[in-house]
Amino acid sequence: MVITGYQVQSVLRTYTRELKKSKLLAQENGESGSSESGATKVAISSEGKRKLIMDRLTSQILANMCPKQDNEAGPAGSQSASSNGPVAEGK
Repeated sequence: MVITGYQVQSVLRTYTRELKKSKLLAQENGESGSSESGATKVAISSEGKRKLIMDRLTSQILANMCPKQDNEAGPAGSQSASSNGPVAEGK
C-alpha cells in the first residue's frame, strides 16, 4: 500500500483544522480548551453509576468478609515438608 505525500498533508490539514475548531468551541463554552489542564469530563448514565456503586460495594463486602490470609498454615499444616529434616536413609 502506497501513501502519498499529498494524502499525509491532507490528513494533517484536516486534523489541525478540527483541533482549532474544538479549541474554539471549548472557549465559547467557557472551558479552558487547553490540553494542559489534564481534566477530562466523562458523563455516565444513571444505570452506569448504579452498577459502578454496586460493584464497589460488592468488592468491599467481600474484602471484609474474606480477608486475605497471608502466609498462614497451608493444607499440610504449619510445617513444610522441607522443615521435617532429611528422610531416614537405609543403612
